[in-house]
Amino acid sequence: MIDIIPNWHPAFVHFPIAFTTAALAFTGMGTLFRNWSYAAQCLITGRWMLWGAALSALIAAVFGWFAFNSVAHDEMPPHKD
Repeated sequence: MIDIIPNWHPAFVHFPIAFTTAALAFTGMGTLFRNWSYAAQCLITGRWMLWGAALSALIAAVFGWFAFNSVAHDEMPPHKD
């Protein structure tokens, strides 16, 4: 399993972006349409999506650290800049 961890970082790095976009969308809907019957649920969902973004960013960073320590460093400097 440890042999394939460097390949997991590119898969996990997209989750924080998706969760942040969804959090912005749900929070925006809940804020703009306050009189809507689902406004409170949209705000709660937006908050949970933001927590999902934070957790998935942490997971992506961990897998990025594993990839940094296991992938040849001649491939890394262009990615770091």
